[in-house]
Amino acid sequence: CDACDKQPIEGNRYKCVVCDDYDLCGSCKADGHHPGHNMRRIAKPENVFSKRLFNRIHKMQESESNKNNSSQESETHPGVACDACGKQPIEGHRYKCVVCDDYDLCGSCKADGHHPGHNMMKIAKPVNVFSQRLFNRIHKMQESESNKNNCSQESETHPGVACDACDKQPIEGHRYKCVVCDDYDLCGSC
Repeated sequence: CDACDKQPIEGNRYKCVVCDDYDLCGSCKADGHHPGHNMRRIAKPENVFSKRLFNRIHKMQESESNKNNSSQESETHPGVACDACGKQPIEGHRYKCVVCDDYDLCGSCKADGHHPGHNMMKIAKPVNVFSQRLFNRIHKMQESESNKNNCSQESETHPGVACDACDKQPIEGHRYKCVVCDDYDLCGSC
């Protein structure tokens, strides 16, 4: 909670739809913290990316991108369209939603505040944004965070989503979504 620093937030979480990264617990929401901004109630975690984990991934991605000194502004993401303005292909930085199945923004639409309330992963280069080493670190952090959450997601069903490795549909239990590819999902077994 950004008002009382309670971590983790238990029960309902309230996410500001105006600010990029502002959450309140139920008590602070009831006390009127963060006035003038609409808050979205989230009854259960939408994904295993906690704010802390998402920030760590973002820092690692920036570090990895900084190692590559090529100009990132001229990169083109072939076959990827901005879901806000329809521009295709996206040029420059691409922002992929880590909550929605298939939602991408161009830099202009991200700057204009489209798709508020969802964490977006910045992708500078269309290929090899994540080295295998970085992917392994993200995977270990995600598993660790999932174990800390101690919430049983084994019974969760993801209707309309098929595993791209074994074709199991729908995916039941843990689902792994690629943050680089447009539409690639794996079940917990794969």
